[in-house]
Amino acid sequence: MYELIVHDDASDDLERILEHDYPAGVALVALLEELENNQDLMDRLTQHGFGGRPAQPKPRTAVFNVSKWIEAQTKDMNLWRVRGFDDECSRYRCIYAYQPLIDRYIILGIGRKVDKATTIEEFDYELDSDLSRRIQAAYRRLMED
Repeated sequence: MYELIVHDDASDDLERILEHDYPAGVALVALLEELENNQDLMDRLTQHGFGGRPAQPKPRTAVFNVSKWIEAQTKDMNLWRVRGFDDECSRYRCIYAYQPLIDRYIILGIGRKVDKATTIEEFDYELDSDLSRRIQAAYRRLMED
């Protein structure tokens, strides 16, 4: 059985989002709860390209899409991202690690996709951004345990 855990750092991100963008925070919480309670959906979290696009979901019932974080994966980090299709949370990316030996997903950070100045940490997929460095550090600690 799959397990989904929200890391303390990601919980802090979610609290900040709820403070500054409450509707998006609520939608993100709902997405994470939906994933946590559905083994079939959790299985999709390592299917690169699952979900298609919001305008053309594949399958048609998809409410999120999944992508490898390519830059991180080229550095031997098994990191992925999920984006909900809900209008409120579609600007945000939940970055997570997958531990295949124990079927565990750990949400390590949540950031708004870079598009404008905001009080919420932005995520741009570059390995040297503040949020990316924090996620990488949490990932390394996780792999050491």
